[in-house]
Amino acid sequence: MNTISINTQLYDFAASYAMENNISISQLVEDFLTGLLKKGKAKKSSKKYVMKEVSELSPIVRQLAGIAKSNGNASDSEDLNGIDAKTEYLNEKFER
Repeated sequence: MNTISINTQLYDFAASYAMENNISISQLVEDFLTGLLKKGKAKKSSKKYVMKEVSELSPIVRQLAGIAKSNGNASDSEDLNGIDAKTEYLNEKFER
């Protein structure tokens, strides 16, 4: 068992949150730290973004993706997150 010291108000908030979610404070802290660890490992990964195939998306995401309209210049699977468009805009904006 390890002991940590934290601000009383922060502890009270954590205790309240844990009780509302039927978990212990220890589990809450462990879950949070595990999330940080996973986030850190993800940052070290060489690939920042991985485009999923349409078949891998949940049904609701597939429905929402159908709302977006293509500009006619790109295929439906290209630049769904707008990175290429943003890069082009910034290149034009800061071109000297």
